[in-house]
Amino acid sequence: MTSRRLFFLALLAIALAGCGDRSLMLSVDIASYLDPATTDISFGPVPVIPGGIQTGEQPLVADKTVNMLSSMNDVVEVENVELTLTTIADASRGSGVDTLRVYLSDSATDPRTTTPVLVQVLQFTAGQSDTVQSTLGSDPRVAALFTDKAMRMCVTTSLHGPASGDSLSGRLRITELDAVVIAARK
Repeated sequence: MTSRRLFFLALLAIALAGCGDRSLMLSVDIASYLDPATTDISFGPVPVIPGGIQTGEQPLVADKTVNMLSSMNDVVEVENVELTLTTIADASRGSGVDTLRVYLSDSATDPRTTTPVLVQVLQFTAGQSDTVQSTLGSDPRVAALFTDKAMRMCVTTSLHGPASGDSLSGRLRITELDAVVIAARK
C-alpha cells in the first residue's frame, strides 16, 4: 500500500470518527477528467430530410476506465451516489433534437451493453441556447459500481436532424458531470 493511499485512509478514518452520523460525502467532478474535445463539440450542417435524419448513437466519451480509490471499500460502505449531468445545446442554424446517454458498468463489462443510468433530451432551436440538467438519485446499481476498484463509462449522442427549414448547425457542451457519493463507516 502506498503512502498516499495510507494517508487518504487515515484522513478518511479521522473524518468518519468525527462525523455525527458517521457519514462521509465526497463530491467528484467527473467532467474535469474528460478530454475537452469530447465535452465541447460543434456539428453540422445536418441536412434537411423529410422526417429528419437520425444519426444513431455515437460516442462522445468512448469506453473510458475510471479508477476508483482501491481501498475505500475496506473502510466505508457506499450508501448512495447522485449523478448530475448539465449540458448546453446551442443551434446557430436550424432545429433538431439530441439524446445524450450516460452508461456505467463494472470493469469487466462494456458499458454500452448495459442500460443507461442517465438519459437527457436536448432541443436545438436556431439562435437559442437550451440548458438542461438531469439528476440520477438513489440507484443501487450505480452505488455498487463506486465500491469497485474501477468502473467503465461511456457517453453517447443521438441527433435527430430537421424535417424542414434550414439545415442544423450547432454546438453541444457538457458543462457538468458530477457524482456525490454518500458513504458510512463499515
